[in-house]
Amino acid sequence: MAELDRTALVLAAGRLAERRGIAEPSLVRLGELGECSPSGPVLLIAEEADQVSLAAARALAALAGAGRQFLLITDQELPPSVAQWLPDGSFTTLQGVAEETLEAPSAQGTSIDPTIEDAQDQTAEDETPEQWFEQGREAESQGDQASAKQSYQRAAAAGHADAMTRMGELALEEENDFAGAKRWFQKAATAGDAFAMWSLGYFAAELEGDLAGAKRWYQQAAAAGHADAMAALGNLAKNDGNLTEANRWYQQAAAAGHTHAMYHFGVLARDDGHLAEAKQWFNQAATAGHSDAMYNLGVIANEAGNLTEAKQWYHQAAEAGEADAMFNLGVLAKGEGNLAAAKDWWRQAAAADLNPLGDIQLGGGPARAMLALGELASDEGNPAEAKQWWHQAAAAGQAKAMFLLGGLAHDEGDLAEAKQWWHQAAASGQLGHTSAMYNLGQLAWRAGDLADAKQWFQQAAAKGSSDAMNALDWIAEQERELR
Repeated sequence: MAELDRTALVLAAGRLAERRGIAEPSLVRLGELGECSPSGPVLLIAEEADQVSLAAARALAALAGAGRQFLLITDQELPPSVAQWLPDGSFTTLQGVAEETLEAPSAQGTSIDPTIEDAQDQTAEDETPEQWFEQGREAESQGDQASAKQSYQRAAAAGHADAMTRMGELALEEENDFAGAKRWFQKAATAGDAFAMWSLGYFAAELEGDLAGAKRWYQQAAAAGHADAMAALGNLAKNDGNLTEANRWYQQAAAAGHTHAMYHFGVLARDDGHLAEAKQWFNQAATAGHSDAMYNLGVIANEAGNLTEAKQWYHQAAEAGEADAMFNLGVLAKGEGNLAAAKDWWRQAAAADLNPLGDIQLGGGPARAMLALGELASDEGNPAEAKQWWHQAAAAGQAKAMFLLGGLAHDEGDLAEAKQWWHQAAASGQLGHTSAMYNLGQLAWRAGDLADAKQWFQQAAAKGSSDAMNALDWIAEQERELR
């Protein structure tokens, strides 16, 4: 940029700062942004438009998100891909400065936060962006979405961060427009909205697979006090195996009242063997209604031999819909000889949804309850009902159910079906598969396929099957004799 051109931009920036009532701004170059702290006087930046890269726009957005205001003046319009990162009202051109400074005398006391530039043009009612936002909420409550969006757009154009965020939510809710929602959330985030920052982190992590990007947005949201972002950072650290960092974030989120973080902090304490501390956090989470925390308190009491307390916690968790608690109440009822109550609890657990996505967690309460109901039916001499329950449990991934269905097929003389079920059980990698491997070895042995038998016995032996070890010893003896 020629020095004369830059001088014109700097002078224009000064005029606009005076027009907007900005006292003692700090003139900086784009290359100096890395040295700027989140607090301090308003930054004035005068640059050619082609010098404002996407990276520079993101750096400015990060400063704005942290609370540092800036005013960027360029010689011409910025590309949309760059401009979308910057708060409304925080950037303009030489032409824009000329138009604005001619429109009205200086409005002392205003700031460059995204607000209506022409305060003198307010309606007779002297409405504000906050009022427009509230009008949008009122229209929504009355089912008038068109008027609601009009009010939100008006408020958002004036820099109202909550309105920008709501426009992003509506883009998702009404049109499933991810790109549109992301643009609105980016604007809201640069205006300082912590929820929008968290939402962008969620998009990056869950929809785009960009964990590094998610972490950056979560950190900005956490710095703004967003407890969900703190908990999300704890989850990322935990998944990376960094339990120290996970503990730190969960503790911060828990201190901010995040129930799920209290629970996770309790889990980490329990896994470290600090049961007293774990109980303290589980109690806090349970008091706030966290069903997994109630269930874990029941497990701790159960393992300590305090069945009365365990049942109390299991009951609370079951009432909150916790399938594992229902299953354990069935186990306790069976242990007390009350098979009717056991069956009732297991039926409730089998019908329960274990997570918000509606699918059954492998080996979780519903699947274990299906398995138990099948075993109970088998003990009562009802193989048809047992088979029905085991089929459901197998579909939910229960390896033992697959193994038992293979046993039923074998007893009925259907070796092909038995082999199919045992193959599924052996491949599941869960409890019960070791016996399936051994049985597959037996089938191969009887069919004269010693190579296949040996392979299955070796897999079962590696899992600790003494029968498989004995079979391998016998095969080795046979092979020595053949030499």
